[in-house]
Amino acid sequence: MRSLVWLLFLFALAVGAALFLADNTGLVTVFWPPHRLDVSANFAALALLVAFLVLHALLRGLAILMGMPAQARRWRRRHQERAQQQGLLDAMAHWTAGRYLRGRKAAETVIEQTQSLMRNEQALPQSIRIVALAHLLAAECAHALQDRVRRDEHAQAALDAVAGELAGAGDSVSRGAVRMRDAQEVREGVQLRMARWAYEDRDAQAALRRMDELPQGVARRLAALRLRLRVTRLAGKPLAALETVRLLSKHRAFSDAATQVIVRGLVTEVLRDAHDQAQLLQAWEALEPTERALPEAALQAGERMLALSDKSGDKIGNDFAQVLRWLEPVWEQLVRAALPVSATASMSAASVVHGAASASALRLRLVLLLERGFERLPPDAAWLGRIETAQMASPGDPLLQYLAGVTCMHLRLWGKAQQLLKQSLTQLKDEGLRRRAWSSLARLAEQREDTQAALEAWRRAALG
Repeated sequence: MRSLVWLLFLFALAVGAALFLADNTGLVTVFWPPHRLDVSANFAALALLVAFLVLHALLRGLAILMGMPAQARRWRRRHQERAQQQGLLDAMAHWTAGRYLRGRKAAETVIEQTQSLMRNEQALPQSIRIVALAHLLAAECAHALQDRVRRDEHAQAALDAVAGELAGAGDSVSRGAVRMRDAQEVREGVQLRMARWAYEDRDAQAALRRMDELPQGVARRLAALRLRLRVTRLAGKPLAALETVRLLSKHRAFSDAATQVIVRGLVTEVLRDAHDQAQLLQAWEALEPTERALPEAALQAGERMLALSDKSGDKIGNDFAQVLRWLEPVWEQLVRAALPVSATASMSAASVVHGAASASALRLRLVLLLERGFERLPPDAAWLGRIETAQMASPGDPLLQYLAGVTCMHLRLWGKAQQLLKQSLTQLKDEGLRRRAWSSLARLAEQREDTQAALEAWRRAALG
């Protein structure tokens, strides 16, 4: 289409020239005393056109000649920029490929080239960031080579370079907010990497210091929160790790199942690290309601409370009263795991304990915890009713039979206790619980002065 338009234009120009020039008999007279020059109008027009073209060509040539130094400078800058970019790409490629020595050398070469240009006042606008990133790549390679001294030197050099850029950006309005923002992002990236290096060195205190140096906005980013979780767990601070997991769960950093597993483990660590009853109560209050509702949390708190009571010599049972209050919310969850399918069909999936094996282990811990506590403080009417109701709802459950038998024994209901304990022995699979059941039957036999039955029960308890 464009060719057709040009062809039509040429035809029109030819027609116009033929019409104008064919019958043009005009003359152009040029007076230059004492000379006179007569030329045709067509020749004069052609001469003017040629003169214009020659003058235009001369001016264009002069402009190109005068602009050659600037063009040479632009070419050198483009060449330098390509060389820096190629050096950074080589360093990154070597680092990702595991060729750390080559990667470090490539990064250091980029640093030397850029600093040389900066000394000659030929630096690019992004030279500071290029230097900082090259230092960071060199530090990464040095970290992989376990060269901590050179790693720290490169990391500090990157921070110093970015600090100079930020100071210059603050003093100069012409630099703009974009370059200042880019420099801040580079600095934040270097700080995050330094914290990760400290964590990988298993230096928990240094990693915590690095994490505390991060700006508030950076510290709440997903990558920083994931790193803080690892660092706090390494430092043995489960409560701080638990707070970090809460923030990560809001960001949907883990699946629901993974979050539950992590929370259970951290809650257990928080409660297990308590050194006295006051610390245990404080740790319990620091948990959120959903965390207190976990069976693992209540069981761990109860077991730790009884262990601390044994250590302090408190046998009165006041601490077990607190344990019973902790166990009340999770009792129904653990009992539901023992009910038949028809009894749990109408319950939500969230209320059912995770898996048969896990539920069985939790229920075993609950039974042992209640048994230890009832030795200190006999069960009241409310707990007796709960246990009897659960046992009647699932009469074939050996754990509930054993717990009901132990409860009756502590309430001096000897006959019913003996009956329930014997029934539980037919299905109990845990050897430790079987020994405890036979030991309880032996004590009941001694209570009624049946020496033969007591000896047999003690023998069975020894055999397991």
